[in-house]
Amino acid sequence: MFDVNTLTPPHHAAGEESCAAGRFSRIKNHSFFKYTWIGALFSLLNIFFLWLLIDIFGIPTLISSTIIVGGLFALKYLFYRLTGLVAG
Repeated sequence: MFDVNTLTPPHHAAGEESCAAGRFSRIKNHSFFKYTWIGALFSLLNIFFLWLLIDIFGIPTLISSTIIVGGLFALKYLFYRLTGLVAG
Protein backbone atom coordinates (compact mmCIF):
# COMPACT_ATOMS: atom_id res chain seq x y z
CA MET A 1 0.00 0.00 0.00
CA PHE A 2 2.81 2.46 0.88
CA ASP A 3 6.27 2.70 -0.54
CA VAL A 4 8.41 1.69 2.41
CA ASN A 5 11.32 3.91 1.40
CA THR A 6 9.38 7.17 1.09
CA LEU A 7 6.23 6.43 3.13
CA THR A 8 4.06 7.94 0.39
CA PRO A 9 0.98 6.37 -1.17
CA PRO A 10 1.78 4.73 -4.52
CA HIS A 11 -0.24 7.26 -6.57
CA HIS A 12 1.77 10.24 -5.28
CA ALA A 13 5.30 11.14 -6.18
CA ALA A 14 7.78 11.62 -3.36
CA GLY A 15 7.53 15.11 -1.89
CA GLU A 16 4.17 15.82 -3.54
CA GLU A 17 1.17 16.36 -1.29
CA SER A 18 -2.50 16.35 -2.13
CA CYS A 19 -4.79 19.36 -1.82
CA ALA A 20 -6.40 17.88 1.28
CA ALA A 21 -3.02 17.41 2.95
CA GLY A 22 -2.05 21.00 2.14
CA ARG A 23 -5.26 22.33 3.63
CA PHE A 24 -4.81 20.15 6.69
CA SER A 25 -1.29 21.38 7.32
CA ARG A 26 -2.39 25.03 7.13
CA ILE A 27 -5.35 24.35 9.43
CA LYS A 28 -3.16 22.31 11.76
CA ASN A 29 -0.58 25.03 12.09
CA HIS A 30 -3.07 27.84 12.54
CA SER A 31 -6.28 26.72 14.19
CA PHE A 32 -5.36 23.55 16.02
CA PHE A 33 -2.60 25.12 18.07
CA LYS A 34 -4.76 28.14 18.96
CA TYR A 35 -7.56 25.80 20.01
CA THR A 36 -5.16 23.67 22.05
CA TRP A 37 -3.51 26.57 23.85
CA ILE A 38 -6.80 28.24 24.69
CA GLY A 39 -8.19 24.93 25.97
CA ALA A 40 -5.10 24.25 28.07
CA LEU A 41 -5.07 27.78 29.47
CA PHE A 42 -8.70 27.60 30.53
CA SER A 43 -8.24 24.14 32.04
CA LEU A 44 -5.45 25.49 34.22
CA LEU A 45 -7.52 28.55 35.12
CA ASN A 46 -10.39 26.24 36.05
CA ILE A 47 -8.19 24.26 38.44
CA PHE A 48 -6.60 27.37 39.94
CA PHE A 49 -9.85 29.24 40.58
CA LEU A 50 -11.60 26.16 41.98
CA TRP A 51 -8.68 25.62 44.34
CA LEU A 52 -8.76 29.28 45.33
CA LEU A 53 -12.48 29.48 46.03
CA ILE A 54 -12.94 26.06 47.64
CA ASP A 55 -9.74 25.57 49.64
CA ILE A 56 -8.62 29.11 50.39
CA PHE A 57 -11.87 31.09 50.67
CA GLY A 58 -13.96 28.14 51.94
CA ILE A 59 -16.88 28.70 49.56
CA PRO A 60 -19.05 25.56 49.20
CA THR A 61 -18.12 23.36 46.26
CA LEU A 62 -21.50 23.48 44.52
CA ILE A 63 -21.57 27.28 44.46
CA SER A 64 -17.94 27.85 43.51
CA SER A 65 -17.85 25.17 40.80
CA THR A 66 -21.03 26.51 39.23
CA ILE A 67 -19.63 30.03 39.13
CA ILE A 68 -16.12 29.12 37.94
CA VAL A 69 -16.97 26.41 35.41
CA GLY A 70 -19.89 28.38 33.95
CA GLY A 71 -18.00 31.66 33.86
CA LEU A 72 -14.86 30.23 32.31
CA PHE A 73 -16.93 28.30 29.76
CA ALA A 74 -18.51 31.56 28.58
CA LEU A 75 -15.14 33.31 28.63
CA LYS A 76 -13.54 30.49 26.62
CA TYR A 77 -16.28 30.85 24.00
CA LEU A 78 -15.52 34.59 23.84
CA PHE A 79 -11.81 33.85 23.33
CA TYR A 80 -12.67 31.41 20.53
CA ARG A 81 -14.76 34.13 18.88
CA LEU A 82 -12.02 36.75 19.27
CA THR A 83 -9.36 34.48 17.74
CA GLY A 84 -11.62 33.52 14.83
CA LEU A 85 -11.89 29.84 15.73
CA VAL A 86 -15.68 30.07 16.00
CA ALA A 87 -17.64 32.00 13.41
CA GLY A 88 -20.33 34.23 14.73
